[in-house]
Amino acid sequence: MDASLVQRAAVVICVAAVATAFGFWLLGVIEAIGMWRFWPWAYRAGFKVVDTAVQKPMVARVTTERLDLPYVRAATVDTQQILFRAPMPLFAFRIKTPFPILGTAMLEGEALHIIGRIPLGTTGFFAAWLIGWTVGGVATTIAKPALGISFTALGWLFAGVTVAFSLPLELRRFRRAQDALLSQIAGTAA
Repeated sequence: MDASLVQRAAVVICVAAVATAFGFWLLGVIEAIGMWRFWPWAYRAGFKVVDTAVQKPMVARVTTERLDLPYVRAATVDTQQILFRAPMPLFAFRIKTPFPILGTAMLEGEALHIIGRIPLGTTGFFAAWLIGWTVGGVATTIAKPALGISFTALGWLFAGVTVAFSLPLELRRFRRAQDALLSQIAGTAA
């Protein structure tokens, strides 16, 4: 296979990856606004990372307003559904990750069905970036194998470390928000 053909294909794929990443970045900005404003579609789109059912509290007290507590921000969609997330302060010291988990609590019989999703925008941006990085590394490998392999490995290492650090941290925040929401629903929180 001709090296120039591979490089031209790599350029086309990289340009497509950059365009796709930009599209996902725009979606991520819109999703971020949706997270802050509690737009239901922003909480229903995304990749499911939590899917569990918990016993409905005996004394269920669901407010029709927004909930703003130290560990949870929530809004009631209707009498059967609540959207919630961990607080995301803009100006406070807090490690921020690209994968906040957005929760939906739905009343189903005697249980609350809880679903947590990571946003499509940041996940898609991250995936497009990784594809572009990989293609660039493979194209570089043709001319300079050591540099290309190192370049590709560095991108995958960065991605792996980001995901390995972000998801457990966000899962802890999500569980804390879920527990605070359940306490509020049960009427045991102040």
